Amino acid sequence: MKSMRVTASEFQKEYGRYASLARRQAVTITNHGRAELVVLDAEEYERLRRLDSRVAMPVEALSEADLDRLEQSGTPRTPRSGNGKNLPRTAIESAKSAANDVTIIQPKHRRSARKE
Repeated sequence: MKSMRVTASEFQKEYGRYASLARRQAVTITNHGRAELVVLDAEEYERLRRLDSRVAMPVEALSEADLDRLEQSGTPRTPRSGNGKNLPRTAIESAKSAANDVTIIQPKHRRSARKE
């Protein structure tokens, strides 16, 4: 969605114009050069609210049965990435790949300078 920037004073002077424009694209209202408010169509706002209310579940929260169902669901294969590397082919492989990319760094223990 496009966005137009307008000062708060200009928005007040030309409310009707910008309200009409906001039905087609977002209107960002600025105050002292910084974005302060965004006016947008009510339907677009409701659509964004519905999207915001969805909650993603971390892979770790899935049961083995859930993981098996995902594996059997026929997730489409992912093509190669733009850099020529093969990307993980399924959601399960992607999760396993992400888990393998984690590096755990253990702090070095300092030896005591004292000799006993």
